[in-house]
Amino acid sequence: MRERLDVLTAPLRGANLIEANAGTGKTYNITALYARMLVELDFTIESILVVTYTNAAVSDLKGKIHTRLCSLRDAMIAVQSGNKPADDKDFSVNYAIQRQSTLEKDIKTIKGAIRDFDQSSIFTIHGFCQRMLKENAFSGGIPYDVHLTGDSKELIKKPIQDFWRKNAYKSNKAVIPYLLKDSPDELIKFYRGIQSNLSIEVLKPVDFVTETELLEYEANLRVSFEKVKNAFYSDMEEIFRLMDTTRPDFPLKKTSYRVDYVAQSFHEMTTLFTDDNPHCPLEADNKKIHRFTQTAINEKATAKGTIEHPFFSLVENWYNNEERFQEVAKDFSATFRYRLYEYMQEVLEQHKLKNNMQSYDDLIARMRNAVRENEGQGVMTSSLNKKYKAALIDEFQDTDPYQYDIFHTAFGKQNKPFFMIGDPKQAIYSFRGADVFAYLKAATADGKQYTLLDNYRSDPQLVEAINRFFMMDKAFILKQIEYSPSEGASLEMKLVIDGKTEPPVTLWESEDKGAKKEEPINADYVARVTANHISSLLNKSESGNANLNGKRVKPSDIAVLCRSKTQMIKVKNALADCNVPAVVSGSENVFASHEAIELANILSAVISPFNQKAIKTALATPLFGYTADQINGLTETDEWDDITEEFRGYSDIINMKGFAPMFVHLASKRKLYQTIAGIQNGERKLTNYIHITELAQRHEADKKAAPMDILNWLKEAINNSEDRVEEAELKMDSDENAVTIITIHKSKGLEYNIVYSPFLMFYNNKSDGIYKYHDEDNNYMLDMSNSEPAKVASDIEQRAEDIRIAYVALTRATSVCYTAWGNATGNKNSSICYLTNNYSPDSFAGSDVYIKKFPTPDIQMYVASLERPKTANKTFDKTVPSPWQINSFSRLIHSSSAGVKDTDQYTKPDQTKLRVNKFDIFAFPKGAKAGTCLHECMEDTFFENYTKESLLKTVAHKLDLFSFDEDFVPAVADNLLSIIEKDMYGVKLSELEADKYIHEMEFQISTANFTSDAVSEIFSKHVEADFAAAASTLNFNALEGFINGFADLIFEQNGKYYILDWKSNHLGMEIEDYTKDRMHTEMLSSHYYMQLYIYTIALHIHLSNFIVDYDYDTHMGGGLYIFMRGVNHAGTEGIYFHKPKKEIILELAKLVKKP
Repeated sequence: MRERLDVLTAPLRGANLIEANAGTGKTYNITALYARMLVELDFTIESILVVTYTNAAVSDLKGKIHTRLCSLRDAMIAVQSGNKPADDKDFSVNYAIQRQSTLEKDIKTIKGAIRDFDQSSIFTIHGFCQRMLKENAFSGGIPYDVHLTGDSKELIKKPIQDFWRKNAYKSNKAVIPYLLKDSPDELIKFYRGIQSNLSIEVLKPVDFVTETELLEYEANLRVSFEKVKNAFYSDMEEIFRLMDTTRPDFPLKKTSYRVDYVAQSFHEMTTLFTDDNPHCPLEADNKKIHRFTQTAINEKATAKGTIEHPFFSLVENWYNNEERFQEVAKDFSATFRYRLYEYMQEVLEQHKLKNNMQSYDDLIARMRNAVRENEGQGVMTSSLNKKYKAALIDEFQDTDPYQYDIFHTAFGKQNKPFFMIGDPKQAIYSFRGADVFAYLKAATADGKQYTLLDNYRSDPQLVEAINRFFMMDKAFILKQIEYSPSEGASLEMKLVIDGKTEPPVTLWESEDKGAKKEEPINADYVARVTANHISSLLNKSESGNANLNGKRVKPSDIAVLCRSKTQMIKVKNALADCNVPAVVSGSENVFASHEAIELANILSAVISPFNQKAIKTALATPLFGYTADQINGLTETDEWDDITEEFRGYSDIINMKGFAPMFVHLASKRKLYQTIAGIQNGERKLTNYIHITELAQRHEADKKAAPMDILNWLKEAINNSEDRVEEAELKMDSDENAVTIITIHKSKGLEYNIVYSPFLMFYNNKSDGIYKYHDEDNNYMLDMSNSEPAKVASDIEQRAEDIRIAYVALTRATSVCYTAWGNATGNKNSSICYLTNNYSPDSFAGSDVYIKKFPTPDIQMYVASLERPKTANKTFDKTVPSPWQINSFSRLIHSSSAGVKDTDQYTKPDQTKLRVNKFDIFAFPKGAKAGTCLHECMEDTFFENYTKESLLKTVAHKLDLFSFDEDFVPAVADNLLSIIEKDMYGVKLSELEADKYIHEMEFQISTANFTSDAVSEIFSKHVEADFAAAASTLNFNALEGFINGFADLIFEQNGKYYILDWKSNHLGMEIEDYTKDRMHTEMLSSHYYMQLYIYTIALHIHLSNFIVDYDYDTHMGGGLYIFMRGVNHAGTEGIYFHKPKKEIILELAKLVKKP
């Protein structure tokens, strides 16, 4: 029996399952439990494991837990001083009061936790597994340097293509058309569906069909086809006479055999008979042939009798043979796919080992095996027990049996505090491998069970209205998922239109659910209705006739929730027709955009600058802007010579410098901003161009790709644009005041004031002959045998998930929600149909659910007030920025009015006479040449196996190369030795492993809005006053394009990544000239701090793409600026360390990445 959770008093021991209804403060309670474990159980910050399922969720949880600890610290200090805080409903306040007798100790504990928060153990499931497997490599069996990929397609593509190719080559050519239906791309989709479900059991098809059997059935079909065709042509006149519906004695029902119906059937048949294809269209696709079967004719007979002729029996035989063949063809496909499954089970692991690759799911599988070793008493479990004293698993409804095994074995059996927090009603990620039955298994295990029912998100009336949808028996179809009504706990949030409070839930229905409409209620219709309703609401708001708790309704108050990308596009277009601004927030792939195709066309012309067709195709893109009339005849003009010369220039740049510099030059030459930004959706196009350029540049660097390789990669990415690859996810348009269009899956965990979920009325059966379901023992099965029990079981689970998707959609709103119901194609199995008892108005009698007719689909234009900026269909009215270019730190600084120089490179050699007979490091010459010499000495040093002798040899060679006095060799070599062996704020270069550092790491980051004013404003909020003051002296314009640079050294030690820069600056002739204060002054005056911040941004972006569970505080070590002349064996002179705050790096990163 579940009880309501009291987070202040719930025991902190054993296994606990918390079922949290939507909007009930799941994260709030996680942070409270976390704080209590620190205070009451004396656990350290790193010993409490918190696991969630996405990087974004990790970041959010870290922020909220840190905020909770800070608020608890403040509340405890206030209570200790006798100043009880006013908010007596807040956990922090009540907990501080509850702990009054131990506040001094508790405050110390919380302060320590805040201080050490960067050591917290808050990870994604994959990040947690990766970390533990690396720490226990022998038990986990994962190589240290394995390449991890989040895209399973990258792992399976080649072996699947090999499988298909081998089978196609050795097959009878008559079978090839059927193999093409199971093309490599289709097989990849199929296998990814298996791969994402680690525990699934693939059943062998009952009817295992060979090629020979398939061809035998096709031969029988061909024989019946030839017979019916011969019979038709041999007795055509009689057949036409018999089927003449105009004759008085025609015996069949004329409603079924109208003149036009019969004519259509004859036309269809004669068309088929002129072809060699023996296949017959079946009734589901075409009733024209079935109408001429003897059985169909007999069924439509009247008192006058029927029609009989051998031809109609032959048609029926042909038709029946086609049905049998289609069943056999399905079984052949299932056989082929099962053989692929067996093949992949055999070769995939070898393929991964050969290519040193693993998927994220492999991490989970390996972790589960390691935890289960020796019946849960192995090395991994022992390591987990030592490392973690408690575990909090967030979004537990999205787990799977393997993940449940990991946590249950490691924590559930140990009587440690183990909290699983989730909501099975929101388990909607089966396509990613989540298995709600794993959650339901946990619900039957030993341990405490709690509920969270107080809804802090939605207006109380809306909470009650939503309850009405789910109060019916077995509302979620699966009997194990019960619904406990939520209770409104938030303030009222009312939408008032024309002086009347809008009902919390409105159901739109068709005018007559049983009658045909002139226009069908399909997705297009619903999208237009939704857009027009939104436009009307916004217009009423503009005129003062609609408000949300007394405030004007803004487009940003509204969200439209969709099931698919197609629906989002329909809504986006419909809103555009109504002049309503909207942004799409979903998993669209940038390679599915027009801009990807345009860039591919442009790149083709750049690679082949003498190909007229390629150049003309490129000229037709919006970036060049030529019309068809302008392109025609262009080759006969002088302008054509200039154009081909232009493309030859681009070709030279891409071959010498790479893709990004080429595109930057092209963008500058063709005035990208002026050309694109002024057209409709110009900002969207610019964002996509830059995004694709970034991805192309990354591919070029990672794969050492030549121009043609980049083009092939881009074309393949376009062809596979339906794949879910996080880095290719379409970047958001600007965060303007606009309606949000988002998938229901993406909306989970979010809230909006006004929500439209109009597509819940449609149902889409996605089985495609592949049925996934759970058997009586909750084992996950995949059946391709087309069996009726598998169909039924799979359909039940799919419909159950549709109900859960509806629950997520209906619980996103804070004020009102609009959805739709009514008869439409394929909607009888929809979630809304089920939840409304087949559209029964009685379901909502006496409730706040209001049923009304569908609004009109006629376009209503939204007209925003003149004093407010309009964002729909906007034109480019900004000052045109400088063209794209490659910038560097030096260029950035030298463009400023401060005119400061980088002493390393620009200080001229000092002409002061050196001290007599003194060849120490202070006397080593100054200037750019000397600086380069010292840099190269360090670059040529192998930290993992240096010796004093090797350093002397390196220095001697470099000084000779740069023509410096050999008497300086001992001093410079000793200086290098002191640098390598020096403990520099907890790290030592001498302890670096060979694969843990890289010299001269190049980076190139795209920029946007990177102005001195923007940087200075951010610095003024987040950094020390002297840094902020120095930044205020800079004066540079927006750097549209790229910042390019080389970090002297990037290294990783103790799990943290550091930036190191060598500085040969001559600050004086004595060791005292290289103190921290003196170096700090140099950092300010030369603006090296700005260099460090730019390098940190670049490394931050790189690591966030490279590390699964990347967190700035956890993984970023900081920056070391080594003023080489000052470093010695004794003191800390010459070593300057600074780690930028996380907040400023996140803010600055926004300036170098398009929104």
